[in-house]
Amino acid sequence: MVASRGFALTIASDAHTTAHRRYASALQLIGQHNDVWSTLSIPGNHIVLKTTEQILSDWRH
Repeated sequence: MVASRGFALTIASDAHTTAHRRYASALQLIGQHNDVWSTLSIPGNHIVLKTTEQILSDWRH
């Protein structure tokens, strides 16, 4: 995993490519992915979740 090599990770919380599945909606899957990313623990590397708009805004400033 890239994060374990010391790279800082910012995950776009609203840029998932998924679709409805038999037992879970796309919205549920997106929520699950964001939950996993937000609670992932990698020693020495904090993972940040932001919306695409937040990421672009940060780059502009």
